[in-house]
Amino acid sequence: MLSKRLKVTKIKGIEIRLDASWFFVVVFLTSILSTSYFPRAISYLSRTDIFHINTIYKHMWIHWLLGFTASLLLFVSIVIHELAHSAVAQRFNVSVKSITLFFLGGIAEFTTPIKKPKDEFFIAVSGPVASLAIGILCFALSHLFFKFLPMVNSLFLYLAFSNIILFLFNLIPGYPMDGGRILSAILWKITGSKLKAVKISSIFGQMLASLAMFYGFIAIYNRNTFDGLWLVFLGYFVRGAAVKSRQHAFLEEEFKRGSKTVDIIDKHFCIVEREKALKDFIEETLFSKVFPYLIFQGREGACVMSFRDFVNYVKKVPLNEQVELTVGDFLNRYTKNRGYVKLSLSGSNPDLAELLKTFLKNEKTRYVLVKKGNSIVGIIDRNVFTDWASLKIKYGGYMEGIRDR
Repeated sequence: MLSKRLKVTKIKGIEIRLDASWFFVVVFLTSILSTSYFPRAISYLSRTDIFHINTIYKHMWIHWLLGFTASLLLFVSIVIHELAHSAVAQRFNVSVKSITLFFLGGIAEFTTPIKKPKDEFFIAVSGPVASLAIGILCFALSHLFFKFLPMVNSLFLYLAFSNIILFLFNLIPGYPMDGGRILSAILWKITGSKLKAVKISSIFGQMLASLAMFYGFIAIYNRNTFDGLWLVFLGYFVRGAAVKSRQHAFLEEEFKRGSKTVDIIDKHFCIVEREKALKDFIEETLFSKVFPYLIFQGREGACVMSFRDFVNYVKKVPLNEQVELTVGDFLNRYTKNRGYVKLSLSGSNPDLAELLKTFLKNEKTRYVLVKKGNSIVGIIDRNVFTDWASLKIKYGGYMEGIRDR
């Protein structure tokens, strides 16, 4: 989930994306609405049809058109909900990369941490407020069309109740729901520690998620398969998101405490000019000394590659071609250039928050070049950074216990 995403548009620099699971939900929701909700709602509401055009409502295509329209408008409401979060976040100088719609709703991806409890509170509360406003507006519009167009009335009634439910659901006081973030902001203000606040609200989130999964399994046992599976999937996702929220908060605390990256900066690399003959480079350099990373520079740009990747690519080159090819030709024909981002050094170590922001902004960034002045002094591998962060998280509780003694 959330791995295969389709970019739809940009709103104020924020990418709107569709997860592959979104298409399944739209089809499924459309079928439920068009075969269950709209036929019943229109049948009941058409009694007030003063224009006596209710005969067209009996056509099946009207129900399917309404079902599809309602499904799309529901997700438009969710986008507005997430845009409300994003607009307030940007006002508090929190960068927002994208909004992704998936089978459980939507999620906004922030690329910079929230620094104050007040900012967290207003960012969290803005989404439910937007949903409540949409619900009230749709309810008012449904009354406007009550006596004239029953099918429009039923459409707005569905959107009204859906947004009110979305408003109430998001106020559940457990991470990662907006209610959990509101609770976290209040606890952060009281305790002065974001990590403690997130830990408490994430525990509530995990408890509620486990409860949802428990009731889901009971529903499946009682042959209410659809509702049961939905609760199980919802609980599983919420529980995982609550754990990740706690982990992310711990890393932020580590950054504030001044954790260093010196141990993950690899200073063993070789700079290679693209114009150099491939065969000469292999014989003169690789056979004399092996470097974990290779940096290829030239007029066409530069890229970073691990020694293992280089060897795997070289195996694909016939021996007779190795004599004729330059390193640059080899890279263009046989490899996929490994992108990197230049990161300037401040003192002896790069800032951890900036490093995390760099990797979050571009998922394809595999390496970061650490520079001091005009000289490259080391390389940070994304995988190494991820493993290092995972160890910090894994032994976080142990480290916190030591600090408290």
